[in-house]
Amino acid sequence: MQMQLYLIFIRMLTGKRFRLKTETLGINTVDGKRVAVPVPTGAIIEITRDGSRPGGMVDVRWDGKALTMFFEDIARSNHLRAASPAFLPRSLK
Repeated sequence: MQMQLYLIFIRMLTGKRFRLKTETLGINTVDGKRVAVPVPTGAIIEITRDGSRPGGMVDVRWDGKALTMFFEDIARSNHLRAASPAFLPRSLK
């Protein structure tokens, strides 16, 4: 039951954008190998695919790159801040 609620919550976040409060690692695939990509503090990411992937991983888009991140890493210690247009600085709208 807890896992089902988790997956429903993650699906609700698909398409939402967030500003990271601290640097977080993303995973990219280059030439068939996984490569860690640091996503900096203040970066805005968009969740593009739900967390039904193994290990609670979600696909995100950041700076034009498609990455995979652990949702737990994103959410830990309040890393998430809503980045909807109402919350973005005018320069980012």
